[in-house]
Amino acid sequence: MKKVISVLITLGCMFSIIISGSENVLADEGTLKEPINLMKTGDFGDYTVTDISQLEYIQKVAENENITFKEAQERVIPSSQSKQSVMMTSTAGSTIYRNVSWTQAYSRNSNYKAELSATFLIRGYGSFRQIDDYTQGSDSAAGSSQATWRESHYYPKASLPQTKVTVGVTGKFVLKRNVGGGVTVSIPGFSSSVNTSGTVTYTSSNMTIQKTYSLY
Repeated sequence: MKKVISVLITLGCMFSIIISGSENVLADEGTLKEPINLMKTGDFGDYTVTDISQLEYIQKVAENENITFKEAQERVIPSSQSKQSVMMTSTAGSTIYRNVSWTQAYSRNSNYKAELSATFLIRGYGSFRQIDDYTQGSDSAAGSSQATWRESHYYPKASLPQTKVTVGVTGKFVLKRNVGGGVTVSIPGFSSSVNTSGTVTYTSSNMTIQKTYSLY
C-alpha cells in the first residue's frame, strides 16, 4: 500500500511539473476556436487571409527567421523544384503562398493589441493539398499607444508536411515614458518601475496568441 501511495505521489509531482512548465505555451482562454481555413481569402474581422507572391514569402522567411534573403531563397525554391519534379501529378500554379494576420487585444487593457502573422507555402498535387513550409512573426498592432511588443516564446513548429498546423506566440507589452517631478501615472494592466534618470518602464502581463490553420 505504501508503494502504491508513493507511486501516486511521484506521478502527481511529475504531472504538476509538466503543467507548470507548459504555462507559457498555452493559449489564453478563448483564443483557440475553430481552425482558420487557408483556402478562403478575405477580411474576416479579427483576421485576414491574403495571397502573396513567392518573393514576398521569401522576404517574410528572411525577416522572421533572422536569416539572409539568399538563405531564405535556398530554403524555399530548391524544395519547390525537387518536389514538383518528383510528383508527376503536380500542375502549373499548384504552389500558392498565403499570409494570415490575426489581431488580438490585451485582455487587461484593450488599448494594447498585438498582431500574429503566419505565412504559408502550400502545394497541391491533384486534389490533395499540403503545407510544406511556414513562418511566423508578431508585433504591436497599429494604434497600440506606442508600446513595444516583446516576444518570449513561440509555439513549437510542426514537422512538415501537414494539412493542419498550430501557430502561437507569447509576449508582453513594454512602454517607456519620461516623467517629471517624480510623479508616475498608472496604466491598467501594467506594472511599473522607475530608474535613476526618471524613466518609467511599464510592463504588461504575458499574453498568448495561438491559432490553428487548416487546408480542409
